[in-house]
Amino acid sequence: MKKHFVLLVTILFLGIKTHAQFEGTCTITIESARTPLPIEMFMFLKSDLMCMEIPSMQSSGFIKGIVNNTTQTLTTCIDKGGRKVAMRSNLNEMERFMPVSSNAKPPVFTETTEKKKISGFNCTKVLMKSDDSEGTFWITQEWPIEMTQLITAISANKSPGSAMLRGLSRLYTGRNGVSLETQVTNFKNKESYTVTITDVKPGKVDEKQFNIDDFQLMDMPTMGGGQIKKTE
Repeated sequence: MKKHFVLLVTILFLGIKTHAQFEGTCTITIESARTPLPIEMFMFLKSDLMCMEIPSMQSSGFIKGIVNNTTQTLTTCIDKGGRKVAMRSNLNEMERFMPVSSNAKPPVFTETTEKKKISGFNCTKVLMKSDDSEGTFWITQEWPIEMTQLITAISANKSPGSAMLRGLSRLYTGRNGVSLETQVTNFKNKESYTVTITDVKPGKVDEKQFNIDDFQLMDMPTMGGGQIKKTE
């Protein structure tokens, strides 16, 4: 369950790409029947850097995850019984191992006239329907963040959580704005999940949030094999 928990939140974490004009924090919550409790993440965004902390995961060794969109790397910081290790992965290398079916049809989005405010942002209700799912997106155009493909190489592990969010990435591809409330139901397995983004607060983020000097940095091998290498 712990591996699935980390997998699920890491995939979503990689799906939000910062813009230089926004600096601040927000909270992301995922709810699904596959997770016993809601998954809550605290996000720190600064230029092309992102840092994710999950307080409930500290007991299992997860400290934080850092994405650098400039270098296209993910650094996962963990504490192995007092030994702090940072595992760095290449995001571009990861994406090669997540094939998408060439037969998949793009979903149909229907913008409604319904409006509401979420975390101070004006949002529009957008309905989505695809061959295997339907959903509701509350999208704002007011937050300078780009919600891009929710993909990472970890989803190559084929866990239920990774497949769920890989599907969400395909559904959202090409959409402008950020969905602050997302609810999707899969027709095939009758499962539903929700993703919400709240507590959006612009403000200065300390550079120390992205510092890994206390961790021993290692480079993860490619998905094709190889050994973990220590980075000097």
